[in-house]
Amino acid sequence: MKIKLLIHPIIRITLYLILTSELYFASQLHVRIDDPVYDYLDRLSTQGVLPSYMNATLPLSRDYIANLLTLLITERDILSAIDNRILDEYIADYRLELEEKPYFQLQDTETTYHPFQSVEKFKRGFRDVFLYTANQEDHHLAVYEKEGNLVWLDAGGMARYEKQDAMTRLPYIYHYSLAAIFADNFTVFSEADLFAMVYNSDFSDYPDEFRGGYPLYNNGFYGYETEMSFEYAHAYIQYSSDLGHIAIKAEPLHWGNGRYPIILSNNV
Repeated sequence: MKIKLLIHPIIRITLYLILTSELYFASQLHVRIDDPVYDYLDRLSTQGVLPSYMNATLPLSRDYIANLLTLLITERDILSAIDNRILDEYIADYRLELEEKPYFQLQDTETTYHPFQSVEKFKRGFRDVFLYTANQEDHHLAVYEKEGNLVWLDAGGMARYEKQDAMTRLPYIYHYSLAAIFADNFTVFSEADLFAMVYNSDFSDYPDEFRGGYPLYNNGFYGYETEMSFEYAHAYIQYSSDLGHIAIKAEPLHWGNGRYPIILSNNV
């Protein structure tokens, strides 16, 4: 029994090293600190399934998370049915690093996709926005993938209606992001979130998305007195090699395992 307990970790580490050394695409793109994949990995780490998981400093790279997903594939027999289904979703999301196949909207030898290429692609892209497909990679507005080179472009928005007693307000968000990788080792990323909210003075506390700064105020509309707007933009340029990574970046960070960072704000 003692021998079995000693050998088992060695087998697991060996499998991990073999499997993770063969990622199909080297992607040092960062995974946002609010991505739900961290909650999933934290929970499995707490259960002892991922003893090697290091989450003290976020964000992590897509490569690192793909390595952990590869390890979880070898541990499927001890995962719950729900965790296995969640794992399948993340395997699809990390298709670029885990599987030697193109983006799901690329057909035959295509290297470029955007919904305005043809009427059929526009219909398919519009339909996919409103339909959920299990184990399907995240959607992108435009994609270019070819031999270690990658471009992903995304744009979107969201609005919600908030009501508290008889008071109401309308927060809304516009989002843009551009990710590019050249020759597997040069990474460029930028994104911007523009937030705005129309409200009356009796319901003027900041929305959940506000993390500090200097909002702009304008006259409201839709019957509201005021419009408040603020924005957060993040970007980085990174070069990766066998010796390590060198980067210039401005992005939210999270240090430590507390609910709120002690040393450094996540609004960098």
